Amino acid sequence: HVPTHPVTARYASSTATTETLSKSLLPILAENDQVTTPHYDIAQVSAGILHLGMGNFHRSHLAAYVEDVLNTPELFAANQHWGICGAGIRSDDKRTLLKSQDWL
Repeated sequence: HVPTHPVTARYASSTATTETLSKSLLPILAENDQVTTPHYDIAQVSAGILHLGMGNFHRSHLAAYVEDVLNTPELFAANQHWGICGAGIRSDDKRTLLKSQDWL
């Protein structure tokens, strides 16, 4: 069983649906202003930060800051090498979850 982190998205029809976060879902979320989505090409980002543990504190602080920098067009080119590579030492639950979400 692969754990998932469902995202509830409301589409133009106003019906709610639950889908697993993925790269293919990002344009739909961006179109409907559901969440902040990358305004840059994710494929151009390389890992420059190794972070031990990918918990909520990390995602709400360091990852949010890095995302803000990468989402700023005038800062992207100079900082696209600061993607985050997460390493867990306790279990592979986060890896399994993030892999199921296209590493988002």
